[in-house]
Amino acid sequence: MRPLSAHVGCELIGVDPRDVDSPQVAAAIREAYERYHLVLFRGQELSESQQERLCELIGVISARGGKGYAKAGRRSALVSNRNGDVIFGDGELSFHSDLTFLEWPLKARSLHALQLPKSGGNTLFSNANAAYEALPASMRARIDNLCARHAVAYERDGQQWLDEHTRPIVGHHGPTGKPVLMASRAVTKDIPGMERPEFRAMLKQLWAQIEREEFIYTHVWQLHDLILWDNVMLQHARTTFDPAEPRTLRAVSIDSHEVAALESAAQQQSEPVTA
Repeated sequence: MRPLSAHVGCELIGVDPRDVDSPQVAAAIREAYERYHLVLFRGQELSESQQERLCELIGVISARGGKGYAKAGRRSALVSNRNGDVIFGDGELSFHSDLTFLEWPLKARSLHALQLPKSGGNTLFSNANAAYEALPASMRARIDNLCARHAVAYERDGQQWLDEHTRPIVGHHGPTGKPVLMASRAVTKDIPGMERPEFRAMLKQLWAQIEREEFIYTHVWQLHDLILWDNVMLQHARTTFDPAEPRTLRAVSIDSHEVAALESAAQQQSEPVTA
């Protein structure tokens, strides 16, 4: 395990991510993920099914998304500016954790590089626990019992969609119980009960905290890199790149077993009863 930065990630060297049936390989991957919150495999090409099986070491493959955010039943998706069936395929993306605008954020996610531009399109990862712990005690006391509204609006298939959820500014990482900053520049919109000048000043301070260089690992993609990361412990962002150049990464989303069971139960309750 080669650490990638002070607070985020390791490169797992000498381990084949396609060999997840090996108890030793599976144990090494889980250990690296739990210890470093992000695991990098450099230049190892995986099929769609191989990537999915790797992700199943961490949890349950998830097809969850917002209204129009992802197609129901899909086990993987393309983050691409060359595929018309995706959103957020190009341009810069600010720091966020995936699906905080729904009741349950994803547990984890993976990306596998299939096409890359000559430069740019880097992915940044920030440790949301380290960022929280480094806040002044007075700020931690102010935000510990506050909630913020997370929302995303977008257009798909000619329809306008809005997903939103109000959640604590300080969440907790399920496996460890550690506090994490959930407020993100990308999707956190306001703090209920607080006037705009006050909540904007507070949110800007929290966003700046997440974006401090000391908490960040910047990944410069190489072809067939694969990254598996903890979506609650880490927030991620993307730098801009030339939209004339193709950039395609295959994404697989992961839920915890607990959330997957709750989602399954909710779907069963919503299904019509037939005679």
